[in-house]
Amino acid sequence: MRYVVFANEHAEVSRFGNKGFRLARLASSGFNVPAFFVVSPQAFDNERLRDAARSETANAMRVLCPDGVPVAVRSSSLEEDGKENSFAGQLDSYLNVAGADVATRVADVSRSARSDRIRSYRQPQGLRGDIQSPAVVVQRMVDAVVSGVAFAADPVTGDRDIAVVAATRGLGENLVGGGVQGDTWRIGKRSRIVEREIAAENGAAVLQDRQVRQIAQLVRKVSAFFDSPQDIEWAICGGQIYLLQSRDITTLARDAGQAAYALWDNSNIVESYGGVTTPLTFPVARRAYEEAYRHFGRVLGVSEQAIHSNRRTYEQMIGLIQGRVYYNLLNWYRLLMLTPGFRFNSRFMEQMMGVTEGLPDNVVPKGEHGGRLATLRAKIGLLRVANRLLVKLLLHNRRVRAFHRKILSAS
Repeated sequence: MRYVVFANEHAEVSRFGNKGFRLARLASSGFNVPAFFVVSPQAFDNERLRDAARSETANAMRVLCPDGVPVAVRSSSLEEDGKENSFAGQLDSYLNVAGADVATRVADVSRSARSDRIRSYRQPQGLRGDIQSPAVVVQRMVDAVVSGVAFAADPVTGDRDIAVVAATRGLGENLVGGGVQGDTWRIGKRSRIVEREIAAENGAAVLQDRQVRQIAQLVRKVSAFFDSPQDIEWAICGGQIYLLQSRDITTLARDAGQAAYALWDNSNIVESYGGVTTPLTFPVARRAYEEAYRHFGRVLGVSEQAIHSNRRTYEQMIGLIQGRVYYNLLNWYRLLMLTPGFRFNSRFMEQMMGVTEGLPDNVVPKGEHGGRLATLRAKIGLLRVANRLLVKLLLHNRRVRAFHRKILSAS
């Protein structure tokens, strides 16, 4: 059995992983995807196979990059880039890897699937057990003059008639990670640019309008190919637009009716996000709220099943409207309903958020449990929370010392 397979050979998702399989499909359908090969997951099953894969990788590199061009080494697990979970940024990836270092980086990517970071990501998604060893994509680097990302639907508002293109000079890794603020365009129907945000003080954009429209057309064409709105990474070199990867946008409502009504309030959140927040910085803030309040729910005794069932609500606690961050109030109330004693603590939540005027009773989402025993159930729930918090308080110093010992032992 061969452990290294080129993109133009017969692609199987079990050997290519989701990312590699999707890239192979795109390349075979005429999209301008940089050449690559895949090291299959089976290559990491035992030491003997790893030695065979290392030899095959060295041979494949001589075919892929006879001119010594560096490569990108990226993970491609079966769970990545799916319709439910993207795993974006969770497994390790490496850019500008020299040929002599490729085998080492391939092993590093595979090893990252067993990290504590991956376990922490999988648990809130309701994924059990360890992630399988990923396939690893080894792809020729594009010496990008400009690069970035594009969305076939607005990832903030969910509007499927608006494509979003973001770009920066050079490699787009810092743009994707939020390290730099790039230029952003929103493109409506018939490729009309409806909004632009240029980062440079002199207003000089990194892309021409013609290129913006071409990238918007590309992401829409890829979305039609997969029959689902896509989030792509792209790069421009020598006047050509290269498609580096594509994945489903996992945060969109499944049908338009799910996002028909929302109520926004920016109250005290402007203290944390004053001024304009870019579309690429906003997902970092959204993820911070999502993970913090998942953990908060666990502290208060919310079940893992309830947290998983409401994962879309956790993902949409805040929104970005014309560059400003707002609370999605209805979703905050929906999550609050999961906590014991909801009927007693809703006003406290409004005070904490700085909301001066609460929701009318006919707008507040209704809980599952009503009737004559609702008040009794709420009081019992509050007693349970008080007991959990008391136990955590008594064990707090011990847990802090254990944490310090763990850190010291690892250093």
